[in-house]
Amino acid sequence: MIKNRIIEFEKVSNFRDIGGLKGPGDHTIKRGLLFRSDELSRLTRNDIKKIEELKIKLICDLRTPNERKGKEDKIPLNNGLRLLNVPIYPHREDFTKQKFIHYLGTKNNSREFEELIKEYYFRFAFEQTQQIRTVFELISDKNNLPALIHCSVGKDRTGFISSLIQSLAGVHRNYILEDYLLSNERIKERTQVMIRFIRVFSLFRISKEKLKPMLEVRAEYLEEVLNRIEKEFGSTEAYLINKCLLDKSTLENFKKIILEK
Repeated sequence: MIKNRIIEFEKVSNFRDIGGLKGPGDHTIKRGLLFRSDELSRLTRNDIKKIEELKIKLICDLRTPNERKGKEDKIPLNNGLRLLNVPIYPHREDFTKQKFIHYLGTKNNSREFEELIKEYYFRFAFEQTQQIRTVFELISDKNNLPALIHCSVGKDRTGFISSLIQSLAGVHRNYILEDYLLSNERIKERTQVMIRFIRVFSLFRISKEKLKPMLEVRAEYLEEVLNRIEKEFGSTEAYLINKCLLDKSTLENFKKIILEK
């Protein structure tokens, strides 16, 4: 059920359907409406054709301006396709690549990297609520579907937004986590390239083991923030209404659109 939602591309590694998972009762999130992926700057002609075949109407790019610089989505905006940037910031400043690697060099051990990533997730959930509201308002409009949500690697920001969609739809936490952790398998080769690049750029001051917590997803990253949401608000829906200020009617309409028996 989890892996059969993967869509293979030549130059995109972490692309899959957010749907296909069972919600409450006999309901399932419809497939072919919502997709998630890593960035689209290296698409081949065949990749572009495959995206066109999915009839995607909206691409929602969660990357920051510095992340997008030189890596803009390589997709023709035709047949009504729109590309919108809704930047979700992991840090309190938009690092350039060079500044980010320098920043990583100030961390002393892998435990610090783990806490850094956990901090990202809490920032997504509790400081970037306007962006989350914007994404949900966009994908609650059936005229914007099918839609694709992506960030740089498709694991943290995209993983968190996907988990909110699935949780709102009533998908069991175990399935949400299994889907979230699938990113580790999908980005394995890309992660090795990133490790080599960062190590060389940092003059080998940052070890491979030190980098691992930052370049992979771990269940506790997502679980801790989802547990906090549940503890403070009681449910994902209540969080989206009371913290992200989404209308209840918008969310009810969204569930009607994405759930099928």
